[in-house]
Amino acid sequence: MKFKIMIVAISACLSVQAEDMEKYLDDTEAMQEQGKYEQALERHLWFHDHALEHDCSMAGVRLSFALADWKDLGDKYPPALTAMKKVRDEKTALLENGHGSYALFLDVDSLNETLGEEGKTIELFRKLEREQHDLAEECRRIVKKILGEKDPNDPRPDNELPMYGGLHNPTVEQNNEFSKSAVDLGWKYFYQGDLDTAIKRFNQGWMFNRENPDVYWGFGVIMGARASLEEPEKNLNESIRLLQMANEKRPEDRGIIGDLAFSHTILGHYYKSELSDDTKAQRQFREAEELFGKAFKIDPKYPPTLANWSILRFYTDDYRQAKAKADEAIKMGYKFSPEYIKDLEEKLK
Repeated sequence: MKFKIMIVAISACLSVQAEDMEKYLDDTEAMQEQGKYEQALERHLWFHDHALEHDCSMAGVRLSFALADWKDLGDKYPPALTAMKKVRDEKTALLENGHGSYALFLDVDSLNETLGEEGKTIELFRKLEREQHDLAEECRRIVKKILGEKDPNDPRPDNELPMYGGLHNPTVEQNNEFSKSAVDLGWKYFYQGDLDTAIKRFNQGWMFNRENPDVYWGFGVIMGARASLEEPEKNLNESIRLLQMANEKRPEDRGIIGDLAFSHTILGHYYKSELSDDTKAQRQFREAEELFGKAFKIDPKYPPTLANWSILRFYTDDYRQAKAKADEAIKMGYKFSPEYIKDLEEKLK
C-alpha cells in the first residue's frame, strides 16, 4: 500500500499537464502590469502554497523569481507586502513551536531574503540552536552565507574571499576615511586586473566600515569577474547577492544598479549558452532588462548603462536594439572591444 501511494505522489509531482506553472507565473506577472493587483496577489498566494503539487521542478522558481515578482507587486500594492510578511510570520511560528522542517526553514529564509530582513533568519536559527539542535544543524547550510561561514571546499585564503569568508571577524575602531582609502585602492587594483589584491583591499574597507556600500559593490564586481575564470554559476549568484546588498545600502546609484543588471545578464547568457536552460535564462534576462531601465531612468547620460544594455540585447538576439544602444554609448565616448562590434555587425548582415 505504501509503495502504491508513493507511486501516485511521484506521478502527480512529475506531471505538468494539470497546470502549466510557468504560464501561470507569466499570466500573474501580466496581471501586475495591467494593474490587476488584487487578482495577482491571490495568484501569488496560491502559487506559493500549491505550485509544487503540480510541478516539482518549480521548487527553485517558487523561492526565487516567484517571490521577487510578489515583492515587486508589494512595492506597488501594500496589501501584497502585508500578505508576504503574514505568510513568513506564520511559517516562523510553526518552526519556533516545534512543527518545522528543513523545507519550511528554507521557505522562511527565502521570504526573509526577499523582504530584505535576513536578520530575522539569523534570529530564528539561533533560537533553533538553543531549543531544536538537530533541526538547526540540518538547516545550518542554508544560513552559511548570512553567517559568513566559509565554504570548506573553497581553496582560496580567507583574505581573498568577501568579508574574509566569515572566518576572520576583526574588531577595529570604525573609521570611514580608512574605509574609503582602502576601497579606492581596491578599485585601482581591480582596473589593473589584479582581482586578488583588489578583494584584499575591499576586505580592509569592510573591516573599517561594514555599512560602506562601495565595499559590497567591489565584492560584487570581483565575484562577477571571477565567474569568467572559474565556477561561473556560483560566482555570478554571489556577485548578484553582494550587489543587491550594495543596492540596498544605496538604492539610487546608477553604477551599482547597472552592474547588478550586468551580472544577471551574464548569468542568463550562461544558462542559455552553456546549460541550454531557456527558462532560467529568460528570467535572468527579464530581471536585467528591468534593472537597466531603472539605471537609465536615474541617469540617461551614463555610457556604461547603455553599453551593457546593448550586450543584454545581443544575448537576447535583439541585434537592432543592441546596435542602437551601442551607438548611443559610443556617441557618449564609450569604447567597445573591436570583437564585440564585429560580432554585432555580423549578426546584422
